[in-house]
Amino acid sequence: MSVNDTNTPAHDASSFLRQYWLPIVITVIAMIFIATNTDSAQFTALWWNLDAPLWLMLAVVTLIGFVVGWFVGRRSRR
Repeated sequence: MSVNDTNTPAHDASSFLRQYWLPIVITVIAMIFIATNTDSAQFTALWWNLDAPLWLMLAVVTLIGFVVGWFVGRRSRR
């Protein structure tokens, strides 16, 4: 093993942060936005009417967006 080993945990963390800084920032902003919206809201989709806390609806929509983005990213790598 050499002195300039690039597989150290500090190097892995810094390269991870450099590569994924934008998704991390967007995730933090989304979490703050979701946490601050605590009022109740009505949601209508097709024939369903839901009354639920706004934070819950925002969390669900964010999760759906994450899953869709993950599948699109996975598909583009092939």
